[in-house]
Formats: sequence, structure tokens, C-alpha cells
Amino acid sequence: MKKLSLFLFLSLGLTSISYGGYLDDWTNDQLCGWMDNTSPPAHIVAEVKKRELSCESGVAVKTKTTSKVSSPAKAIVKTNEQMELIDELINSNKVTILVASDVSQASINITKKGLDLAESTWFNKGSNAWNYFHPILLIIVGNDMDAAIELENRLCLEIKENFPDSYQHSRCNPRNKDSNCKYGVCYITEYASNGGAGIASSRMNEGFHLMIMSAKRPSPDEEDYKPVTLHESFHIYQLSHVTTKDRDLFEQKTGRRSGDHNRDVPWWSEGMAEYMAQLLYSKQPGVRSNYLRDKMGWKLEYSGSGVAPRIDEYFNSGIKLYNFDYGKNRMMAYDIGAWFAAYLINDVGEERVYEFYENLNELGFENSFLRYFGRPYREYIDNFDVFFKQPINEILKILP
Repeated sequence: MKKLSLFLFLSLGLTSISYGGYLDDWTNDQLCGWMDNTSPPAHIVAEVKKRELSCESGVAVKTKTTSKVSSPAKAIVKTNEQMELIDELINSNKVTILVASDVSQASINITKKGLDLAESTWFNKGSNAWNYFHPILLIIVGNDMDAAIELENRLCLEIKENFPDSYQHSRCNPRNKDSNCKYGVCYITEYASNGGAGIASSRMNEGFHLMIMSAKRPSPDEEDYKPVTLHESFHIYQLSHVTTKDRDLFEQKTGRRSGDHNRDVPWWSEGMAEYMAQLLYSKQPGVRSNYLRDKMGWKLEYSGSGVAPRIDEYFNSGIKLYNFDYGKNRMMAYDIGAWFAAYLINDVGEERVYEFYENLNELGFENSFLRYFGRPYREYIDNFDVFFKQPINEILKILP
């Protein structure tokens, strides 16, 4: 049985049309990315009109097409070459997308584009983790609880039919239902109520990555939404490199037990996922040039005045970066962890991060960190703290 259950969306493999001039090699979505600007360049506007494009949230849709699909799916003409990979993965059952009925088409498009970008950048066939990057169950939920309940039923049917062993131990199985599950929705209640995103499964134990995205918060604005898709996708990249089914050993190898206590800590896994997502998004065509500087500055509450209150808050806490847990101060680890990732990559280069993960399963967190970054992580954080006491203008200089 084909595992694709993508509602409200059908991507058709049509080839984009090429025109003369230096914009020949630009994809339609690249052009539409510029059209999101307040005052897009005149030559971009002219090319969009020439190609007869309609731009919706940075996504190019041909204004003239004779393609037809059966109801209830909408016909979306695929004009972006970068989308071919995700379509191939959907058709080969490696990616399944389930969408709530109240989710907008813009949210679906942006999420799909984000996962496609992550796949083409991080999920490489030559990786030691290639066999564990998939399957991915991508769930896009809105804020209507009735739609969320219906989506939960479809998700549970998907798990029951295609991952029967996992279903027996899942929250879908009635005998395993948690009494705290609201409205009968055990996987996605909090996302329908509060927004957000997350990876809600263990690939090694359950056989799939369950990636849940909410179209409520962040909003379906590409600058807010697409980096979150990349963030969650990088978590899939991280998690796929450790194959043990033992939870404690898994947390140790992934760096979530790297504090001076036995609680899980987010500085490495969340900080690295956040910076890698923001860095990748900042490199895409049409993204404003100051995007990364602004985004990373906001994490420090820096508004251009020379003051970054978040840095003082970090040092005044008296807590080392690797000791913040998932309690009330977890966002400190997320935000400062992202800055540590920026600091590390500025030192050693992005390629070293991939080498670290490729050998993580064999070496474990501490040994892989030492081998590929040159010193123990505690010592590296001590050096980072010295760097972080500089004026904010000096700190910002490490951003590409």
C-alpha cells in the first residue's frame, strides 16, 4: 500500500520553462523569494511577469495549467527543481506527510520546501546514518482541535498499518492511552493548543521519525516557519547517527547527558540544531543579507544599541552552559548553545561538525568532540565564556 497521505496537496513533476538572459538559471521559487521584499527589483518583477508566475509566500505557482487531479487534492504545479528530491522520497514511501484540514496551503508548501532543503543538504547517501534518516512521518497540525483529533486518527492508522510492532507499544493503542491525553489526542494536543514543533519518536525503537510541525506558532511566514522545519530536520540528522536502543546510552552518546548531573541537557543538541538551521536558511536565495546577524542578535536581546542583556543573564546565572537542563531556564541553553555552535564553527569549520556526527556512534560524545574539535568540550566552553565577555560588536564578527 502506498504510504502517502498528503491531503490538500499534490505536486506534479512539470518542468519549468527557461527564458533568455542571466536569470535563465534561476528557479521560479528563487524569483518569488525576491517578490516577498517590500520593493522587489524591477528586473525580477519583469521576469516573474514574463514567466506568468503567481507568487504565494515565496512559492511559485504557474498561472496557466491544464493539469487536473481528483478531489479533494488541489493541483499545485511543481516548478522548483529543488523540490524533486522530496517528491521522490514521498513516492518511494520514505516520507509520509499527514496534514490537518485547517492547515493552509502556504504552510504545507513552506514545510515541504524546508524538508526538501534539509534532505538535499544533510541527508547524504554516503553517510554512515543513511539507513536511519528515514522513514519520516511529517505531521502538520493547525489549531482546530476537531481537525487535530481527525489527524491523530489518521496518524494512528498509518502507524498501525505500516509499523504494527510499534503500534502495540504506541500511544495510539487504546490500552496504552495516557489519562492525561486531552480530547483523545495523545501525540499532537500540545501542538494544536500551543503551537511549536518537535520530534516525537525514537527512530531506533519505533522504526520512524515522527516530526510534528504546527502551523499556528510559528506563523506560516517563511522567515519564521522554514528555519523551524530545518531545526527539526537537523534533529533527525543528529538522532540518526546513534543506533543503540538503550535510552541512557543514547542520551550519553548524543551529548544530552553531558552535564555535571544525570539530567538531560539541551546546550549541544538544541544549540547546534538551531544554529545549523539558521545558518542554512541565511544562505538561501532571496533571504535578506542581515538575516543571520539579526536572528542571532535577538537571541541575546541585542537591538543594535551595544547592549546584549542575555549575555549578562547567562554569566549572572553562575551555571555552566552544559549544566542547564530542560527546566525553566532551558531557553538559555537553546540561545547560548546556538552561539556556542557559531563560535565552534567559526573555529573549526562546518565540515568538522559532520565528521563529528559521522563518528559519534563509534566514539561517543566526549571522544568524538575531542577528536574533531581538538579539545574537551568543558575546556572549549571555558574558552567560549572568555570570548563571550567581549563587547557585542566583537562577538557578532564571527557570523558569516
